[in-house]
Amino acid sequence: MPDSGTPSSSSIAFRVNGRAVELDAPAHALLLDVLRDRLRLKGAKRSCDTQVCGACTVLVDGAPVSACTYLAVEVDGRELSTWCAWDTLIIPEVLGQTVEVTSRSPGDGHPISLIAAPEGPRDVSPPEAVVSFVPIRSDFVNNTIQSFCHYVHFFPSAESAEEWKKDHEGGFVLPVNEAYRLGGVFTHALFGDVIPARPE
Repeated sequence: MPDSGTPSSSSIAFRVNGRAVELDAPAHALLLDVLRDRLRLKGAKRSCDTQVCGACTVLVDGAPVSACTYLAVEVDGRELSTWCAWDTLIIPEVLGQTVEVTSRSPGDGHPISLIAAPEGPRDVSPPEAVVSFVPIRSDFVNNTIQSFCHYVHFFPSAESAEEWKKDHEGGFVLPVNEAYRLGGVFTHALFGDVIPARPE
């Protein structure tokens, strides 16, 4: 006889960062663990486990949730968004915090890592890593995640992003440091009265 104490598993299907995902997960599995361990999406971090610090925040159908206490089965049939590559470069400045970033490039899953600090990225590995972008569309303000964020990725080099660029008209890549500087224009346009100006 099956052990009645063994949690049952459920098949769940959802979209994460624009990609369709289907997997089996125990009924008690936390969304954070599924994202980090099963899908290798490391943008959401484990920290307080009490819905306080915000390190594990993701968007479910556009609303922020704490993935450290949110059951994975609750995202069945829903749209999920994690931090995009650009977020990891510009949000530390807004928060005044330094974070460790690990990511994998689309397609081949090549690992990219760096330290993102308010004063800029450092220890980028591989050093020639780049960030992909697509042109801003007319629906950017009302549909930022779908029209822009889903296309912003880390790649290990400009050459490795060539196939991606072929599939995304107008797409381009920038070295990580240049992507950070571009982010400075963006963050200071939005939060200039809140965060200090970057040193020249």
